[in-house]
Amino acid sequence: MSVCITVPIKKIIVQLFVVFGLLPMGAQAACSYIVGGPAVINFQVPDMIMVPRDLPNGTTLYSSPMQDPPFQVSLTCSTGYYGVVNKAGSQSALEEVLFPIGSTGVSFRYKYYSGTGNYFLKRYGVHVYPQGESTGFGGTKHGFDLVKTGPVAADASVPGGSMASFTLSDNLDAITLSLGNSINFGSLSCTTPDPEVKLGSHVQSEFKISNVSSEVSFEISLILCPAGMNLIKYQIDAVTNVIDSGNSVVALDAASTATGLGVQLLDDSSVPFPLGVARTMGSYSTATGGSYTIPLKARYYKTAANVGPGSANSSMTFTMTYQ
Repeated sequence: MSVCITVPIKKIIVQLFVVFGLLPMGAQAACSYIVGGPAVINFQVPDMIMVPRDLPNGTTLYSSPMQDPPFQVSLTCSTGYYGVVNKAGSQSALEEVLFPIGSTGVSFRYKYYSGTGNYFLKRYGVHVYPQGESTGFGGTKHGFDLVKTGPVAADASVPGGSMASFTLSDNLDAITLSLGNSINFGSLSCTTPDPEVKLGSHVQSEFKISNVSSEVSFEISLILCPAGMNLIKYQIDAVTNVIDSGNSVVALDAASTATGLGVQLLDDSSVPFPLGVARTMGSYSTATGGSYTIPLKARYYKTAANVGPGSANSSMTFTMTYQ
């Protein structure tokens, strides 16, 4: 036995009219092209950018050339905004022109030449589009800067491909900036082995004649410093207490058993070397880099009326700053 179910045609027609009646009539995009279409500007960029380890945030790492769109782009918008959409990371704050590139510590800013002047574009949603007017990108130029905005890891990289778009209402990406390859970042620094200075053994009677022992010369090595840094600074600080800052004398460490002594640090001219003061490495060549040495001297320094026997050790820290 079979069952046949029929549906009245009139009911279907009524339902179809209801469905069609829910569709928007005469919908119109806020923006439309008059000439051309979405344009991509390709930039050939370096494979590697070396960044001095202590470079201040806000420093420009790379500045691209300004380029024309590859073809004429002209459009009109009935309403809305324009601005930058970050294709390589999160959007920035509304009034900010720096756009973070992931967690690299590097951001970009979109450079725009309008035909009358240069400025940095803010994010989409800030710049108001002139409603009902047509506009074109003829005579405009586009580019970008890469800016250090945080610690840049040695293995950080900016991926190739789309990085930013000049976007209008309806998420229309009129102009897209694209990198021809990824950019890797390397850290600029020197190799600095820890020097060990042996001041030797001395008898107590020496310090009845003089307040100091004989000097021991040593050097701090800066090996394979790369080219490209603006300057190198170095600083020596006491780990133990400073007994006499004017004479650069520091206390012995807690494990030492000798008494009445400290350690004095001198430059190569036997003048007390200032502790806690940054000095610039004057011999460094930003064009060629190279290896260098910082010549120094050290000796024991009598700090009390009587000197007691025992071990006499101390330590200091050597800090390099690269910019």
